Amino acid sequence: MLASGCIHKETPSRAQNNDIMVGRVISEKLIVKFGFFSGIPENFKVSPDSNRFVYVENEGEKQFIVLDGVNEKQYDEIDGFIFSPDSKRLAYVANDSGKWFVVLDGKEGTRYEKVKDLVISPDSKRLAYVANDSGKWFVVLDGKEEKRYDSSKIPIFSQDSERVVYEARAQDKWFVIVDGKEEKRFETSLSPVFSPDSNQVAYVAGDGDKLFVVVDGKEEKRYDSILIYTLMFSPDSNKTAYVAKKDGKWFVVVNEKEGKSYDEILKYTPIFSQDGKHIAYAAREGDSWFAVVDGKEEKRYNSILKNTLTFSPDGKRVAYAAREGDTWFTVVDGKEGQHYDDILKHTPIFSPDSKRVAYAAREGDKWFVIEETTDRNKIKQNILIFSPAPVHFDEIGNNDSTKDVFNSSILKQFDGIIEGSLIFSPDSEHLVYGALNGDGQFIVVDGKEGKRYDFIIFIYNGGMIMFDSSDRFHYLARKGGSIYLVEETATTSI
Repeated sequence: MLASGCIHKETPSRAQNNDIMVGRVISEKLIVKFGFFSGIPENFKVSPDSNRFVYVENEGEKQFIVLDGVNEKQYDEIDGFIFSPDSKRLAYVANDSGKWFVVLDGKEGTRYEKVKDLVISPDSKRLAYVANDSGKWFVVLDGKEEKRYDSSKIPIFSQDSERVVYEARAQDKWFVIVDGKEEKRFETSLSPVFSPDSNQVAYVAGDGDKLFVVVDGKEEKRYDSILIYTLMFSPDSNKTAYVAKKDGKWFVVVNEKEGKSYDEILKYTPIFSQDGKHIAYAAREGDSWFAVVDGKEEKRYNSILKNTLTFSPDGKRVAYAAREGDTWFTVVDGKEGQHYDDILKHTPIFSPDSKRVAYAAREGDKWFVIEETTDRNKIKQNILIFSPAPVHFDEIGNNDSTKDVFNSSILKQFDGIIEGSLIFSPDSEHLVYGALNGDGQFIVVDGKEGKRYDFIIFIYNGGMIMFDSSDRFHYLARKGGSIYLVEETATTSI
């Protein structure tokens, strides 16, 4: 059974906290009742806007979709379902009498021997998937079959939803099909991507024992290896980047220019800043890991935590989590923060205005959220701590006479923090996240705990804290055998 999102926790405590914001909940709408002991189905999925839900239910030998609490038509089998990006549409694959087909908005499509890899376009208006009939695979786009091949892979829409690219194989050769046109055939053709402006296509191809990137039909330099899923365009569409290997060393290639070679490049890097002007990644040389920002190496550490390297929205700041010895800490703008036993993945995060940064950490068996800021007029000193007396970390060691350093505030301690839940409000005024103690799970706003539930439902790609305005947000929560759509205010004064 699915309980909630990934939660980092230690031994639960039954101690009640007296600093709970009652009355912060604006509305609590019942959206489905499972029964107290049934739990949430393993295949439970939430729409991108966290307002809708879907799951598969069984009745005898039949299966059916339950969409927003309403049962849909029964079939022999159901395999996979997706919401559209705007959360208004649902598509899924069903089987009836041995034939597979797509059901979109309740309407059944053409029946095939097999159907897989459903994709809805970014504008939510188009549907594509891969089907098999008579031993051949092909893409079905907007209800129309494309050319049949020995193999076809998942179709990919451009950001403007106008273009489609996918991989296919004919006999022993692979190639990509861009807008219905076959490109050059290679021994391998892998992982095509569109540029954000939808004008360019790039993919990794291979011939012999070499791999190379192809951008709009132009073949780039050949390498011993390329980490396929690192191929990307910058947000401004002006650059390509990927990780390649030559002579036993790894390096980042940006617009065909090779960076310095290292023993290893950290997974999930490189990353671009939102304006596309800066690039950063983490690299290893010997036993040391370090960040490389625009080609400049930062201080070396024992380790850098995956999924933590990030740029601020304005592209001017960089943050990540690092380890030295047995302790973890954040590095923000080159300055090290306080050391802790652990730092939560997917943190630190920056506020939309780039002035605030927050992360979750563990000391002993307690988790807490720390905010650091260089804005002297915005020091929030929410108290909490490991000693009987409250402690504030007003400055992090810096010998510069100007003392232009980070101000830190440690928020309350919890048994666990929901991984990936930290978020700032759109106006950067509020810091919100999910947490748990022995008496339940709840949302914390600016250090103030909210109403208790059995579980806060947090699922990647749907089911999260969603802001509807600068001071209102919603999420899904389970209480007893029921799931509620909860709307709260971020205002902490009553």
